[in-house]
Amino acid sequence: VLNAVTDACKQAGLEASMSAADHAAPVYEAPATTDADVIILGAGGAGLSAALTAAKAGKTVIVLEKLPSIGGNTQISGGGMAAPCNWMQKEEGIEDSPELFESDIIAGGDDTDQDHDLVNVLANSALESAEWLRDEHNVNFVRMSFFGGHSVKRSLVPEGESGAQITWPLKGDAEAAGVTIYTSMRASGFVVDDSGTITAVNEAVSMPVLRSLIGSDKQEIIRRSQQIGTYEISSQTAPDCCTLFMPRRPETHARMRDIHEAWESFDHEAMVAELVEHMEYRDYSQCPSYHAPKGRLRAHHSELAPIEPEPSDRERPEGE
Repeated sequence: VLNAVTDACKQAGLEASMSAADHAAPVYEAPATTDADVIILGAGGAGLSAALTAAKAGKTVIVLEKLPSIGGNTQISGGGMAAPCNWMQKEEGIEDSPELFESDIIAGGDDTDQDHDLVNVLANSALESAEWLRDEHNVNFVRMSFFGGHSVKRSLVPEGESGAQITWPLKGDAEAAGVTIYTSMRASGFVVDDSGTITAVNEAVSMPVLRSLIGSDKQEIIRRSQQIGTYEISSQTAPDCCTLFMPRRPETHARMRDIHEAWESFDHEAMVAELVEHMEYRDYSQCPSYHAPKGRLRAHHSELAPIEPEPSDRERPEGE
């Protein structure tokens, strides 16, 4: 059994003489609040690479990992990394190209629900990423493998055939660059302000994104509605907008490319013009639950009322 454990540790790029604590990310006592220029969710290969890139650009970086140790899916993988036109292919005389790699990916996925732009980025950046791991983070790729779905042999395999040979060098270099890694730390949501921070978060995450409403929190909105006399009306039971306008068969797995195309198909200026043209003013001052605002708010309230046109000379009563 001891020999089997020792061999398994070697395959994972670890030393059997070292305890699990030696391989775990440092356990920090996370403060109640903390600030950073960049916060990354997940300490796998992608998260650690992003953390390193941001740290080298002079940013303060925090990585939150939900598991007790770093590595993610990369850690438990064989570490194989497909890269067209790599140095081992050249040594073996294998002809390849990013275009061929891209076509293999698309064919392997039956061309269903694929973001072709993203596939193109992957195909054209794979070699640069592999060279970055080799040259800057001492990841030792020792051979190539011919994995299924590829038309040529192009997958680089690290020493030990373990993803740990990628994640542990990245972890060490990230911490040396000042990156703070919190393990056993699950993110439950994002809270963003109206400044446009995290502009792409809606397209990238499935967890809730909490934004302020018109720059106010709920209690501020309630107080303002009470001041202007609309609280009783707004708190009455009524069907909500989702119930009234929800389509019968909403698209729940739409690609962002399709959403953007649908958005661009609308003539937004014409829609706004039509809306303004058909706006009508309704005076609710006679409603029993309505209370007219007082003080300075009254002046703002009156600005919403339609302006009555001045009567012409023919319409003026005699004597005026």
